[in-house]
Amino acid sequence: MPIRVQCPQCSKALTVPDQYAGKRGKCPGCGTAIPIPMPGGASPQAIRTASAPAPTAKQPSREATGTTKAKTRPTAAGGPGPEMFQKLWRLFLLLFIVDFVLGLAAAFFGYQVYDKAQSGQAEFPVTLLIVVLLLGFVAFAQGIIPYILLYKQWALIQDGNARTTPGKAVLLLLIPFFNIYWFFIAVYGLAQDMNTYAEERGMSIRPASANMLLWAFILSFVGCYPIGLILALIGMSHLKNAAVDIATAKQAG
Repeated sequence: MPIRVQCPQCSKALTVPDQYAGKRGKCPGCGTAIPIPMPGGASPQAIRTASAPAPTAKQPSREATGTTKAKTRPTAAGGPGPEMFQKLWRLFLLLFIVDFVLGLAAAFFGYQVYDKAQSGQAEFPVTLLIVVLLLGFVAFAQGIIPYILLYKQWALIQDGNARTTPGKAVLLLLIPFFNIYWFFIAVYGLAQDMNTYAEERGMSIRPASANMLLWAFILSFVGCYPIGLILALIGMSHLKNAAVDIATAKQAG
Protein backbone atom coordinates (compact mmCIF):
# COMPACT_ATOMS: atom_id res chain seq x y z
CA MET A 1 0.00 0.00 0.00
CA PRO A 2 1.43 3.45 -0.96
CA ILE A 3 2.77 5.62 1.83
CA ARG A 4 1.77 9.27 2.04
CA VAL A 5 4.44 11.70 3.23
CA GLN A 6 4.74 15.50 3.36
CA CYS A 7 7.93 17.44 2.68
CA PRO A 8 8.85 19.39 5.84
CA GLN A 9 10.52 22.10 3.74
CA CYS A 10 8.02 22.93 0.98
CA SER A 11 4.95 21.12 2.44
CA LYS A 12 4.43 19.21 -0.78
CA ALA A 13 2.40 16.02 -0.36
CA LEU A 14 4.04 12.95 -1.82
CA THR A 15 2.98 9.35 -2.39
CA VAL A 16 5.80 6.76 -2.07
CA PRO A 17 5.60 3.02 -2.79
CA ASP A 18 5.73 0.92 0.36
CA GLN A 19 8.98 -0.77 -0.82
CA TYR A 20 10.83 2.43 0.21
CA ALA A 21 9.49 2.31 3.78
CA GLY A 22 12.21 3.01 6.33
CA LYS A 23 14.47 4.72 3.80
CA ARG A 24 15.16 8.29 2.85
CA GLY A 25 14.23 10.01 -0.37
CA LYS A 26 14.51 13.46 -1.97
CA CYS A 27 11.61 15.80 -2.43
CA PRO A 28 11.13 16.34 -6.19
CA GLY A 29 10.20 19.94 -5.54
CA CYS A 30 12.97 21.27 -3.30
CA GLY A 31 15.39 18.37 -3.05
CA THR A 32 15.14 18.04 0.73
CA ALA A 33 15.92 14.58 2.13
CA ILE A 34 12.70 13.12 3.54
CA PRO A 35 12.58 10.05 5.85
CA ILE A 36 9.95 7.61 4.61
CA PRO A 37 7.89 6.35 7.56
CA MET A 38 6.97 2.71 8.03
CA PRO A 39 3.36 1.56 7.59
CA GLY A 40 1.40 2.10 10.79
CA GLY A 41 3.61 4.99 11.91
CA ALA A 42 6.55 2.96 13.29
CA SER A 43 9.88 4.70 13.05
CA PRO A 44 12.60 3.30 10.79
CA GLN A 45 15.00 2.98 13.74
CA ALA A 46 12.51 0.82 15.67
CA ILE A 47 11.96 -1.42 12.66
CA ARG A 48 15.71 -1.84 12.07
CA THR A 49 16.24 -2.68 15.71
CA ALA A 50 13.43 -5.22 15.69
CA SER A 51 14.63 -6.87 12.49
CA ALA A 52 18.30 -7.00 13.46
CA PRO A 53 19.55 -10.54 14.18
CA ALA A 54 20.03 -11.41 17.81
CA PRO A 55 23.64 -11.21 18.88
CA THR A 56 25.29 -14.56 19.14
CA ALA A 57 27.07 -15.68 22.26
CA LYS A 58 30.74 -14.83 22.22
CA GLN A 59 32.85 -17.84 21.54
CA PRO A 60 35.21 -18.68 24.39
CA SER A 61 38.83 -17.94 23.69
CA ARG A 62 41.30 -20.72 22.98
CA GLU A 63 43.10 -19.86 26.19
CA ALA A 64 39.84 -20.37 28.17
CA THR A 65 39.07 -23.72 26.59
CA GLY A 66 42.61 -24.93 26.91
CA THR A 67 42.94 -25.62 23.19
CA THR A 68 45.68 -23.13 22.54
CA LYS A 69 48.53 -24.82 20.75
CA ALA A 70 51.61 -24.85 22.91
CA LYS A 71 54.51 -22.85 21.61
CA THR A 72 57.45 -25.10 20.85
CA ARG A 73 61.02 -24.07 20.49
CA PRO A 74 62.69 -25.14 17.28
CA THR A 75 64.79 -28.20 17.86
CA ALA A 76 68.47 -28.16 17.07
CA ALA A 77 69.65 -29.82 13.90
CA GLY A 78 69.96 -33.54 14.21
CA GLY A 79 73.15 -35.50 14.53
CA PRO A 80 75.41 -36.96 17.22
CA GLY A 81 75.95 -34.86 20.33
CA PRO A 82 79.33 -33.63 21.57
CA GLU A 83 79.25 -35.88 24.65
CA MET A 84 79.15 -38.97 22.44
CA PHE A 85 82.37 -38.00 20.66
CA GLN A 86 84.09 -37.29 23.98
CA LYS A 87 83.05 -40.65 25.46
CA LEU A 88 84.11 -42.65 22.41
CA TRP A 89 87.47 -40.91 22.33
CA ARG A 90 88.13 -41.56 26.03
CA LEU A 91 87.16 -45.20 25.58
CA PHE A 92 89.51 -45.48 22.62
CA LEU A 93 92.42 -44.02 24.59
CA LEU A 94 91.70 -46.32 27.54
CA LEU A 95 91.64 -49.40 25.31
CA PHE A 96 94.79 -48.20 23.58
CA ILE A 97 96.64 -48.03 26.91
CA VAL A 98 95.29 -51.41 28.03
CA ASP A 99 96.23 -52.91 24.68
CA PHE A 100 99.76 -51.54 25.02
CA VAL A 101 100.16 -52.95 28.55
CA LEU A 102 98.80 -56.35 27.50
CA GLY A 103 101.16 -56.34 24.56
CA LEU A 104 104.12 -55.81 26.89
CA ALA A 105 102.84 -58.57 29.18
CA ALA A 106 102.42 -60.96 26.25
CA ALA A 107 105.95 -60.17 25.09
CA PHE A 108 107.32 -60.80 28.59
CA PHE A 109 105.59 -64.16 29.06
CA GLY A 110 106.38 -65.13 25.50
CA TYR A 111 110.06 -64.49 26.12
CA GLN A 112 109.90 -66.74 29.18
CA VAL A 113 108.38 -69.53 27.10
CA TYR A 114 111.05 -69.09 24.46
CA ASP A 115 113.81 -69.08 27.08
CA LYS A 116 112.52 -72.30 28.65
CA ALA A 117 112.14 -73.91 25.24
CA GLN A 118 115.81 -73.15 24.55
CA SER A 119 116.78 -74.93 27.76
CA GLY A 120 114.69 -77.99 26.87
CA GLN A 121 111.64 -77.22 29.00
CA ALA A 122 108.57 -77.49 26.81
CA GLU A 123 106.09 -75.57 28.95
CA PHE A 124 103.29 -73.25 27.87
CA PRO A 125 102.06 -71.20 30.85
CA VAL A 126 98.32 -70.59 31.21
CA THR A 127 99.10 -66.98 32.05
CA LEU A 128 100.40 -66.36 28.55
CA LEU A 129 97.25 -67.86 27.04
CA ILE A 130 95.04 -65.60 29.15
CA VAL A 131 97.09 -62.52 28.29
CA VAL A 132 96.99 -63.32 24.58
CA LEU A 133 93.22 -63.82 24.63
CA LEU A 134 92.71 -60.55 26.49
CA LEU A 135 95.06 -58.82 24.10
CA GLY A 136 93.06 -60.04 21.11
CA PHE A 137 89.75 -58.98 22.64
CA VAL A 138 90.97 -55.51 23.60
CA ALA A 139 92.68 -55.01 20.24
CA PHE A 140 89.45 -55.93 18.45
CA ALA A 141 87.39 -53.53 20.57
CA GLN A 142 89.95 -50.78 20.14
CA GLY A 143 90.01 -51.30 16.37
CA ILE A 144 86.22 -50.89 16.08
CA ILE A 145 86.00 -47.51 17.82
CA PRO A 146 87.81 -45.50 15.10
CA TYR A 147 85.27 -46.80 12.57
CA ILE A 148 82.39 -45.83 14.85
CA LEU A 149 83.88 -42.35 15.25
CA LEU A 150 84.37 -42.11 11.49
CA TYR A 151 80.74 -43.05 10.88
CA LYS A 152 79.44 -40.54 13.44
CA GLN A 153 81.68 -37.75 12.16
CA TRP A 154 80.45 -38.19 8.61
CA ALA A 155 76.85 -38.35 9.89
CA LEU A 156 77.40 -34.99 11.58
CA ILE A 157 78.03 -33.09 8.32
CA GLN A 158 75.51 -34.68 5.96
CA ASP A 159 74.01 -31.61 4.27
CA GLY A 160 73.88 -32.82 0.68
CA ASN A 161 77.37 -31.54 -0.11
CA ALA A 162 79.49 -34.14 1.72
CA ARG A 163 81.67 -36.18 -0.59
CA THR A 164 80.42 -39.51 0.77
CA THR A 165 77.94 -41.05 3.17
CA PRO A 166 78.73 -42.49 6.64
CA GLY A 167 78.09 -46.11 5.68
CA LYS A 168 80.05 -45.88 2.45
CA ALA A 169 82.97 -44.18 4.19
CA VAL A 170 83.33 -47.07 6.65
CA LEU A 171 82.54 -50.05 4.43
CA LEU A 172 84.85 -49.16 1.56
CA LEU A 173 87.67 -48.53 4.02
CA LEU A 174 87.54 -52.26 4.90
CA ILE A 175 88.36 -53.42 1.36
CA PRO A 176 92.03 -54.46 1.07
CA PHE A 177 94.19 -52.41 -1.32
CA PHE A 178 91.22 -50.28 -2.34
CA ASN A 179 91.32 -48.73 1.13
CA ILE A 180 94.66 -47.11 0.20
CA TYR A 181 92.80 -44.91 -2.27
CA TRP A 182 89.70 -44.65 -0.09
CA PHE A 183 91.72 -43.19 2.78
CA PHE A 184 91.92 -39.92 0.84
CA ILE A 185 88.12 -39.83 0.65
CA ALA A 186 87.00 -41.22 4.00
CA VAL A 187 89.69 -39.84 6.33
CA TYR A 188 91.71 -37.12 4.62
CA GLY A 189 88.53 -35.86 2.92
CA LEU A 190 86.65 -35.91 6.21
CA ALA A 191 88.98 -33.32 7.72
CA GLN A 192 88.53 -31.07 4.68
CA ASP A 193 84.74 -31.44 4.61
CA MET A 194 84.39 -30.77 8.34
CA ASN A 195 86.39 -27.56 8.03
CA THR A 196 84.35 -26.48 4.98
CA TYR A 197 81.06 -27.34 6.70
CA ALA A 198 81.92 -25.17 9.70
CA GLU A 199 83.27 -22.30 7.58
CA GLU A 200 80.15 -22.11 5.40
CA ARG A 201 77.96 -21.83 8.51
CA GLY A 202 80.14 -19.40 10.40
CA MET A 203 80.96 -21.92 13.14
CA SER A 204 84.02 -21.26 15.25
CA ILE A 205 85.71 -24.66 15.63
CA ARG A 206 89.10 -26.16 16.24
CA PRO A 207 90.01 -27.11 12.66
CA ALA A 208 90.82 -30.69 11.74
CA SER A 209 94.33 -31.16 10.37
CA ALA A 210 94.13 -33.01 7.07
CA ASN A 211 97.92 -32.76 6.57
CA MET A 212 98.56 -34.44 9.94
CA LEU A 213 96.46 -37.41 8.85
CA LEU A 214 98.18 -37.48 5.47
CA TRP A 215 101.67 -37.66 7.00
CA ALA A 216 100.52 -40.31 9.44
CA PHE A 217 99.34 -42.42 6.50
CA ILE A 218 102.53 -41.88 4.49
CA LEU A 219 104.89 -42.68 7.37
CA SER A 220 102.93 -45.78 8.34
CA PHE A 221 102.83 -46.90 4.71
CA VAL A 222 106.65 -46.70 4.37
CA GLY A 223 107.28 -48.47 7.68
CA CYS A 224 107.79 -45.63 10.19
CA TYR A 225 105.10 -47.03 12.46
CA PRO A 226 105.93 -45.28 15.76
CA ILE A 227 105.96 -41.79 14.24
CA GLY A 228 103.01 -42.63 12.03
CA LEU A 229 101.07 -43.87 15.03
CA ILE A 230 101.76 -40.70 17.01
CA LEU A 231 100.70 -38.48 14.10
CA ALA A 232 97.60 -40.64 13.56
CA LEU A 233 96.57 -40.18 17.20
CA ILE A 234 97.07 -36.42 16.93
CA GLY A 235 95.10 -36.29 13.68
CA MET A 236 92.26 -38.35 15.16
CA SER A 237 92.22 -36.02 18.15
CA HIS A 238 91.85 -33.04 15.81
CA LEU A 239 88.93 -34.74 14.05
CA LYS A 240 87.31 -35.41 17.42
CA ASN A 241 87.75 -31.79 18.53
CA ALA A 242 86.24 -30.47 15.30
CA ALA A 243 83.31 -32.90 15.63
CA VAL A 244 82.69 -31.82 19.23
CA ASP A 245 82.69 -28.13 18.24
CA ILE A 246 80.36 -28.69 15.28
CA ALA A 247 77.96 -30.78 17.36
CA THR A 248 77.97 -28.12 20.09
CA ALA A 249 77.26 -25.35 17.57
CA LYS A 250 74.40 -27.36 16.03
CA GLN A 251 72.82 -27.94 19.44
CA ALA A 252 73.11 -24.24 20.29
CA GLY A 253 71.60 -23.21 16.96
